[in-house]
Amino acid sequence: MNGTERLSNGISKLYMQSVLKVVLDRMTEGVDIATRTDVTTRQVRDALHLLHDIRSRADWPIEFSRSEIAVIAHGVRQDMLDQPMSAACLRVGIRAGALSGISGGLFGYGSVELHSGSS
Repeated sequence: MNGTERLSNGISKLYMQSVLKVVLDRMTEGVDIATRTDVTTRQVRDALHLLHDIRSRADWPIEFSRSEIAVIAHGVRQDMLDQPMSAACLRVGIRAGALSGISGGLFGYGSVELHSGSS
């Protein structure tokens, strides 16, 4: 393994650790993943996908916030994956329709359960 491969593996390991910490914080402390600004939009997206997969496979009663559902359902802008998460990171054309009626905007704390299709 050369120096470039070691560096790449090290970065990948740090990235995975960050995503897992986000999921762990969500599961143990209830921290809304979509409101985090200390991680990138890519990490938010990947953490939500991982949490959704955990919920689906383990059939755990995890409730997703409306802001988390908006990210899962509508995605994020590809050109902003390496930026801190914000409402601007949601895909264009989605923000107004997907978030209308949510008190407090994207980062409101209302909570609804996202059901998988295999229930």
